[in-house]
Amino acid sequence: MGKRQEAAKLTRQNIVRAAERLHESRGLSNVSVDEIVAEAGVSKGTFYVYFKRKEDVAFDIAFRRFGDLKDSVEHLSGSAFDNIETFLDVSSQYIQEQGVSICKEWMKGAVSAADSNGMLKLQFDEQVIREQLERAVQSGELAPNMSVDFACDSILAEYYGYVTLWAMTEGSFDLHDRVKRLAHNLRNTVWKTKA
Repeated sequence: MGKRQEAAKLTRQNIVRAAERLHESRGLSNVSVDEIVAEAGVSKGTFYVYFKRKEDVAFDIAFRRFGDLKDSVEHLSGSAFDNIETFLDVSSQYIQEQGVSICKEWMKGAVSAADSNGMLKLQFDEQVIREQLERAVQSGELAPNMSVDFACDSILAEYYGYVTLWAMTEGSFDLHDRVKRLAHNLRNTVWKTKA
């Protein structure tokens, strides 16, 4: 990587770190682009070289946090189901903490905004859950004839359904609690189909 590319990468990281600091103290929905650039020590024009809008910084922060979560799930020593439950639990808690307005932006981005590797959030979630389901079949936690595709699609459809409904109803219910109930129901249905 040349000096120019390295400088651009550092500038982008600086903007993201500044937004993350402001996000942690006040929530990104309560922060303006002007405040982000002041915190980062860059011009507004520089911000827009790297991001089209403030919500794009939120995607960047979220992808990093969800990437950290994926890494931690891969290193958990629990059952595959426990790992899926942890992933859904921590993901829903994080989404709820960010608030409805950021969630709505993420929902748009789940199928259109890719991370630095070109992966969409929906694809990312599917990969995490699919890997754990495949592990469950291999370890005998699930029957060998269990359709991993069907189980993965079902989990994602219900999870994204709750997240979408929560956002559409302006957070009218406890998303984290609803996803915990989803995990409980999965434990009593899908995971009852052991070999």
